[in-house]
Amino acid sequence: MRAQKSSATGHFIYYFRTTREEGCQASVFESHSKCGTTSSLASVIIPAHNAERFIEPTLQSALRQTWNNLEILVVDDGSTDKTRSMVEAVALTDPRIRIFSVPNGGVASARNIGLARARGEFVAFLDADDLWHPKKIEMQIAALNAAPEAAASYGLLRYIDELDRIVENQSASGSSGYTLAHHLYTRPVGNGSSLLVRRKIAVELGGYDSSWAARGIGGSEDYDFELKIVARYPIAFIDSYLVGYRLYPGNMSSNHARMAYGLIATVEYHLGRNPELPRWFVRKARVVALEYAATNFFSARKLGPFLVTLLRLLPVDLTRATKVLTSALLRLWRFSTKTIRLPSPGAHFHDLASDAEKTCYVPSPRERKTFERIKQLDQLLAQRICLRKQA
Repeated sequence: MRAQKSSATGHFIYYFRTTREEGCQASVFESHSKCGTTSSLASVIIPAHNAERFIEPTLQSALRQTWNNLEILVVDDGSTDKTRSMVEAVALTDPRIRIFSVPNGGVASARNIGLARARGEFVAFLDADDLWHPKKIEMQIAALNAAPEAAASYGLLRYIDELDRIVENQSASGSSGYTLAHHLYTRPVGNGSSLLVRRKIAVELGGYDSSWAARGIGGSEDYDFELKIVARYPIAFIDSYLVGYRLYPGNMSSNHARMAYGLIATVEYHLGRNPELPRWFVRKARVVALEYAATNFFSARKLGPFLVTLLRLLPVDLTRATKVLTSALLRLWRFSTKTIRLPSPGAHFHDLASDAEKTCYVPSPRERKTFERIKQLDQLLAQRICLRKQA
């Protein structure tokens, strides 16, 4: 499968090549004494389609950033509700907000349109229903200043409900450096509101691929973009909760079947793009993708795709297949006996510090061995990437 460039992608590449940044021509691999100063502009890109329900608190979380040198670009992606008028009302109170209305083209296309108009050295993407910790941008730029070779930075997330209350903390462990294998295996970013990227590199990589949605398997464009970054550049991880990732019926992540198909396709695509990955790792990456897909097919009540995926998983990893099946049967029993237990909402997202109440991921002995092998693999891949860049 080969990704196709969208017209929006072509537009912003042209825009970048015909625009020069005054006083900031240094390579991203050079010292930030030239390019990454405390006055660097960060562009916040918010794609919004019929987002009237949550767009105002999302905007306020961007406006409350301690990094004041921001421009906030809202791309109204063909909304038919009050999204535009609500953004315009907030923009009257803060000139950093700009809004652009375009025909509905999907989230990837909207992000690319925002990227084409961005003027900052850094770009950060924020979904129209998510929240940010006030120090998110400041902490991420600091991380890139400390690691000038890194292309992007990300942190952890808290899952929140419709009232901004924390439901659960992300427990995945992140990693800095060249981490392609780690990202293929664990998907540590986990959402579209976490990454802050050097704009030059975001443009160089072609932005987001809108062809996924055109093929009916949208939902993993964030993951595809993330993998394009880590396949070529190191990345910086911040061990703090910086994003409030909203879960509710009707948002994109609630379309479990589409997310399942998109994840499998994305993993296969990037395994094909990186033929140097060894067979043992390709097998493990496919296994965790199948486990994720089977769980989501069951959540979507797609029994046929669930059973097909489970049968694909069974001969390659009996332990994971058993785990998926046991979880599915337990959920069926709870549903039939009306003993479904939903997580109890906790504190409000903005009431907790970014490093408060951390949930630590504790891998099994088997997983620890796998993580050590993956770490060694990423070190080997890093050497190869550096040699290619020196050639």
